[in-house]
Amino acid sequence: KRHCKARRTEYTPTVTISPFDGYIVFKDKQAVVFYTNDLSSTPPGSVLSGDNSRAIACVHGLCPIRRWTGSVIMHRTTFMLPTLVAAYNLAMNAVDRVDQRQSTNLTRRKEMRLTMSMLAWALDLCALNAFELSRKVQPVGTASVSVREFKRQLAEALTAPTLQQRQHSNGVSKRKRVQSLVSAVGNIGSGHILTPNSTTNS
Repeated sequence: KRHCKARRTEYTPTVTISPFDGYIVFKDKQAVVFYTNDLSSTPPGSVLSGDNSRAIACVHGLCPIRRWTGSVIMHRTTFMLPTLVAAYNLAMNAVDRVDQRQSTNLTRRKEMRLTMSMLAWALDLCALNAFELSRKVQPVGTASVSVREFKRQLAEALTAPTLQQRQHSNGVSKRKRVQSLVSAVGNIGSGHILTPNSTTNS
């Protein structure tokens, strides 16, 4: 119910500011800004340098990661980064891998490109999780199937009841189909015969 203009008041949402939030600016090929509310303590200042001991303590310490740089050839360079950035770097590799497997259009030619709805995306992600779980619980030494074969078997198992019902209904409809003219009235040599009032036999 709408109130008159004199009784209306401005809505002020309740905002809760976490004392353990902040931004981490990481310089890679370009500046990347990470927001987090999982700092170990409240930063003592608005801006802290990367070598500040208080800043290192706030980001749960430093963690090494190895990256290729333009000045190395045989071995990757080790960098000490905030633990939050290192965890994001490790997790993003898994996210990218899931995105690659989750894609409905693998690199195959002569196929129509299909769009994916949110429901199909969620089902495909569930199929990937089921595939990884099946690999974990299967006995050692058993032959493993590929992701494509697992999805095919899963699709067949899910659609089998519908296919059986459709085949059963098609069989019933064929049995109920109207008989042919010869089977209905017999092979009569006369040029004039009476046929049932049917569009099939008329």
